[in-house]
Amino acid sequence: MNWRLGRLWGTELQVNISALIIVGFLVLPGFQRGDWVRPTLFAVVLVLSILVHELGHAVVANLHGLGPCRILIHGFGGLCSFTTAPRHAQGFRVSLAGPAAGLALGALAYGLGQFFEGQLPPWALLALELTIHINLFWSLFNLLPMYPLDGGQALRHFLYLWWSPERAERTTRRLGMFLGLLVGALGIWQQSLFMGFIGLMVIGQNRKPRPVNA
Repeated sequence: MNWRLGRLWGTELQVNISALIIVGFLVLPGFQRGDWVRPTLFAVVLVLSILVHELGHAVVANLHGLGPCRILIHGFGGLCSFTTAPRHAQGFRVSLAGPAAGLALGALAYGLGQFFEGQLPPWALLALELTIHINLFWSLFNLLPMYPLDGGQALRHFLYLWWSPERAERTTRRLGMFLGLLVGALGIWQQSLFMGFIGLMVIGQNRKPRPVNA
């Protein structure tokens, strides 16, 4: 079930019920412990960071005439959909725009923390700290060249510019499988449900050959 939130810069914003469920899981334990500030800030910063990331995709897609776009916030992140499928040079830039927007948000939070050092209340400092950590981690992780993460999407589009479609798809798929196995194994070793899920998702997405695009 999706709810329409409105439009921002010509992009339709929607939220799926799964996002609200995940936010509830993040916040509820803190309320039960009597510590609601950190989990609430974490949930708010996480949702805003996902929105900024997806807006990065949408803004560049609109600049290339691929819009109007639609952003859906769901329980496992976000999804930016385009009206027109991008050509591969466009897709390369659009794919990298999301992580770039996240890194810019993290840099902005770091700059604000330095500029207002010693002048902000503890909750504001915590919000800036969470913004830096979430966006630095997720943006860099998302740049790993494994499809369907943004790094894998960018690699796929880049290879299409230079290689035959068959070779580009085969290389992207094999590299995605290899890195997905590494991430999944690391998740098991670190007992990280998140990394284990990402590894399984990547393996599943790359297990079968995809149709080639000219």
